[in-house]
Amino acid sequence: MSNLNRLLKGAQLTSLLSRLGVRSDASRHGAMPLCLVASIFNVRQIEAAYERSLGTTVRRAVLERARQLVMVEGGMVARSGDHILFAFDAGSQAESLSGALPMREASLPDRIVEVLGGAPIYGDSGTVYPAISVRVVGYGDESFDIDAVGAVSIPPGRLPGWRQQFQGDMATAIALFRAMDDGRLVVEVTPVQADALETNYYMLALTERIGNKTRPLGIALTAVERLGLTRRLDRWVVNSLREVLVLNPSMKVKLNTSIDGMLPEAWRLRVMNALLLSPETVSRVAVDAAHGAILSRHRGAA
Repeated sequence: MSNLNRLLKGAQLTSLLSRLGVRSDASRHGAMPLCLVASIFNVRQIEAAYERSLGTTVRRAVLERARQLVMVEGGMVARSGDHILFAFDAGSQAESLSGALPMREASLPDRIVEVLGGAPIYGDSGTVYPAISVRVVGYGDESFDIDAVGAVSIPPGRLPGWRQQFQGDMATAIALFRAMDDGRLVVEVTPVQADALETNYYMLALTERIGNKTRPLGIALTAVERLGLTRRLDRWVVNSLREVLVLNPSMKVKLNTSIDGMLPEAWRLRVMNALLLSPETVSRVAVDAAHGAILSRHRGAA
């Protein structure tokens, strides 16, 4: 039995899970709790770019957000370094057969990322967004090492001017997300050349509305990508894409995956989930991976 299995089957943890609303194995037909590890993978960069105390503030704030999440979802949470272990109720056999649990397991990583990293954290030396990655933990015979499961913290840059660039990128990201929250971001749809089957495709461009004009966000997107904070923007783009496709039933769009380096199939699965699992709608989405980068480890399941 692995160390994680011993931990999750221990009498003390069973009692704790019960008090937190996570029912015991016996009442769950032997089902083990759903475990996930969330990692703050930019905290070392934050400490180097600002002050070490801001890194401490980030860790505390993210842990408090995690505690608030499990109060709503029912579960437990514990922090180890830059990683946070979540254990959620595995659900009953009936829920598993109904298909509700796979949907919950698929949605929890996204929810954790949004709750833990969806708002800025304020400190004396600056304001920053924590970059969060989430991985679902499996049960095996090997010993459980949270540092091996969690995403690797990105070290500070060594090139001259890195600190100033990081601070500038963070300020750009904060302004971009503020514009998104204020409703100033716009998805512009532009026709592109038809393919060999004479199917008309449209290219999506992300812009910011300023008064009666819009401006492209190329530089801002590059800054957000360097920081590893594209997940929140992904969600907004996909939701906007859904609205565009619903309003235009004959439209087909082409997506470029380079914004967050996601593999094409991962993008397609995320789009399908966001479009309410409608195969007909998702069939109108093409994925262009020509400029997509290989998924790096720190972005993981996030």
